[in-house]
Amino acid sequence: MRQSRFKRILIGPIFLLLSVAISFAGFELLCRVLFPSYSPEGELKFVTNSDGVPLAPRGTTAFMWKNTGDYNVPVQINSLGLRDHKDACSIEPADLVVVGDSFSFGHGVKEPERFSNLLEKSLNRKVYNIAIPTDFDGYAKLVQYVEHCGAQVKNLLIGVCMENDLQLYSRVSIAARKAAHTATRSWLPFMRFKEWLSYDSTAYRLITTQIHIRPALTRLFTGIGLIDDNIKAGLKNIYSEELIRESAQKLGDLAERYDSWIVIIPSRMLWAGGNEIAEDRVHREFVQALRSRNLKVIDLRPDFEQSGDPLQYHFKFDGHWNAAGHRLAADLIAKAMHP
Repeated sequence: MRQSRFKRILIGPIFLLLSVAISFAGFELLCRVLFPSYSPEGELKFVTNSDGVPLAPRGTTAFMWKNTGDYNVPVQINSLGLRDHKDACSIEPADLVVVGDSFSFGHGVKEPERFSNLLEKSLNRKVYNIAIPTDFDGYAKLVQYVEHCGAQVKNLLIGVCMENDLQLYSRVSIAARKAAHTATRSWLPFMRFKEWLSYDSTAYRLITTQIHIRPALTRLFTGIGLIDDNIKAGLKNIYSEELIRESAQKLGDLAERYDSWIVIIPSRMLWAGGNEIAEDRVHREFVQALRSRNLKVIDLRPDFEQSGDPLQYHFKFDGHWNAAGHRLAADLIAKAMHP
């Protein structure tokens, strides 16, 4: 009797969930037919090869797209799985090789707009970009990857993203480090579901785009936490002498094998988000730790701040540099390398 009553209690919610799932699936299929431009098919994704090297799918044309309207950019990936029209296997000792994460990769901008491409013109030398979103371990693997196919890497420019490159490298896996570094979210299961939708659902992308182009709806959904504010979504550093020491050691291990320049890409959290004091201390002490190792460091922070509005060099809703940010970075790097 009790079991029968328990079944009756469960049957309603079960049918409700099934109805919602079927309805969403039907709406998803309809959106894929009627609005193919919002489909996640063909969007840029990254993979790791059997040697643990992070790459993009080889020989493909994908796109980077933001539902806020910040960018919709085609991305050509060469046969090595890198975003560069040149073959990195043919790198010669006189060439400059750029490695780094999504900033150096040029997330959100066209390939000719990246600071590495602009540097090639201003320095009048070949510049190869082998950047992929990863961390210091991944940067080392990317350099080894092109060396194994014949690249003669001598001159290296390493882009350091201060929002997520500094890690306790000796402790845990890359995945665990990234998860631990991410700002705590109160609705973690929901946020994971939201992330899955953003990568795989046409309906979700269509709906969120319509919300973002309507300021009143954007304010409403941001206010209740369903849309992340550009700054609040950023990664915050927690000050730790161990963090700075291990990160400087790991980066130094790579940089000291080559004639290297290290470009410090300042965190947006220096200027907003409520963590400014810790970010300032981490930034200053990390730069000093690198310079104490006699590494050549190009700290972009002072010149980005000189304008009085350093966030103008980032997309409005996305944390990466816009084309103006890449132009400023290219000018500053070129001046530092050839004063």
